[in-house]
Amino acid sequence: MGLLGLGTLVQAVVIGRATVPSLDAVRFARTARTAVEQGPLHVIRWEAEQPLFPLWVAAVHETMAWHGGEFPSIWAASTQVAAAIPLVLTVVPIYFLLLRLFNLRIALVGAGLFCVLPEVRRLGADGISDSTHLFFLTVALWTTVEYWTARARTATGRIGRETAWLALAGFFTGLAVLVRAEAVILPIALLLTISLEQVALAGLPGKSAAAILRSLGLVVDRSMRVFRAAAGPLAIHVCGAALVLVPYLAMAGAGTPQAAVARVLGRAAPTASETKTAGKHLAWQTPEGRPLHFAVKEGSIRQRGLAAALGQYGKELAAMFSYGAGALALWALWRHCRELTRPADRFLQGFFLVFSVAVIGFVAREGY
Repeated sequence: MGLLGLGTLVQAVVIGRATVPSLDAVRFARTARTAVEQGPLHVIRWEAEQPLFPLWVAAVHETMAWHGGEFPSIWAASTQVAAAIPLVLTVVPIYFLLLRLFNLRIALVGAGLFCVLPEVRRLGADGISDSTHLFFLTVALWTTVEYWTARARTATGRIGRETAWLALAGFFTGLAVLVRAEAVILPIALLLTISLEQVALAGLPGKSAAAILRSLGLVVDRSMRVFRAAAGPLAIHVCGAALVLVPYLAMAGAGTPQAAVARVLGRAAPTASETKTAGKHLAWQTPEGRPLHFAVKEGSIRQRGLAAALGQYGKELAAMFSYGAGALALWALWRHCRELTRPADRFLQGFFLVFSVAVIGFVAREGY
């Protein structure tokens, strides 16, 4: 309760000092207003934006309007409150995640630092979807760590409590995907961890020629072992995510695999025939009703390339941890580095690696 109180106090101060939300909040407020006027199904069907945060903003707006009536800045306030609530709640899974990995003292210090980190605490005042995505993704990470812990305790290998944890992780991963597509990295990290675990259990071949030839003959067998070991957990995780994503894709009218992937990745856009059906309610269209596209400018000031992406990624990490807090976190990791060899630790290390590669690749291609 103390951590929740600290998070609430920090968000109240930050939002109170913020004059206006960020520019991106205008887009979410517009989509949320469409949800209020046209209904949630209209937003799910016709908007390319991932729907969960705008629908959450619309729900917050309706609650605020019912309680205090309409006022000029209600939409700006709705985006900020909608962003602040999950940001405050994120401290709960962070606390339990650190408690599972380390101890009570580190859990309290780490969760407290999360509440006051500059790059984190501003998310509520910005009124954007990052905080909602962070909440669902953190819950998914925590429940996945609980799966690895329960799996280590289940010596018999039978289906037990770990199955429920993994299905829950998939469910929250699905919710996170409906806010931002980056959450698809989590099942990739899960697959990577299981595969490396099976490779480690199989052992490395010797250095002799005969041993190398024998190892080549066992490639197919080991590949099948990895597949069998990963198929069950991935299937459970995907089933949990399907509880969220399948109804969403059905309501969005994504009837083909290509359309479903585009929707999940947030790359979907209405077709020409759908544009005519949507009519004047479809945003981002020309007066003639054609979709509006933005081409990359020749004289763009965006920095692209691997070197620029690596530099920007390092700057963002340093800014996020506010240097001092980052140094404290690195010192704690260095002290406990010899202990971080459990499957749950390997999973989080794999997630960070895959996430970093994805971010650097995206920034190198798209620019920043």
